[in-house]
Amino acid sequence: MPIQRSGRRNQELREKGLTTALDLTNLLKHARTLEMTEEYCKQLPQYPQQVNKIHHRSTLRPALTKHRQGAQQNYHHSKQVTPPAQKCRNCGGSRPHVGGQNKCPAFNKTFCNCSKLHHFASVCKSAPAKPSRFSSKRKTIRNIQESSELDHDAESTDEDC
Repeated sequence: MPIQRSGRRNQELREKGLTTALDLTNLLKHARTLEMTEEYCKQLPQYPQQVNKIHHRSTLRPALTKHRQGAQQNYHHSKQVTPPAQKCRNCGGSRPHVGGQNKCPAFNKTFCNCSKLHHFASVCKSAPAKPSRFSSKRKTIRNIQESSELDHDAESTDEDC
C-alpha cells in the first residue's frame, strides 16, 4: 500500500508525526488508517440510504381506545384540581397558617404530656411514657393502727398450748 499522500491528508500526517512521539511503525499504521478511511468515505455514497424505524409497544399494557384515553385524562385532570385538605402537624388545624409557622396556636407552647414544644396532645406522636417497673412493687405505708384484739388473740393462743 503506498503511503504517498498529497494535499490536506499529507499535511495531517506530517503534523501527527511532528507533534506526538510516534515511532516509524506507529506512524505507518496511522497513515494506513487515514488511507482506509479515505477509501471508505469514497464508497459511502454508493450504499443505499435506508432508515428503519422500530416502534416498541409494551406487551404488558394493551393500547388504550379513545374512550379509555379520554376517561383517563379526565380522571387525572380531576385529581389535580382538588388538592387534599392539609392539617397542621403541630396544632391539628388547617394549614398553611395565615402569617406562617409563627402564627400556629401551638408555636412555642408545651401542651402535651411528653413535655415537648410546638404541639398539642391531640397530634402528639411520641410514645406514652412507660411506668417504671419498680414503682409498682414499692408501696408506701401511710397509716399504722394498733389493734388490741390481735394482741389478745395472740396471748390466748399461747396459753392454750
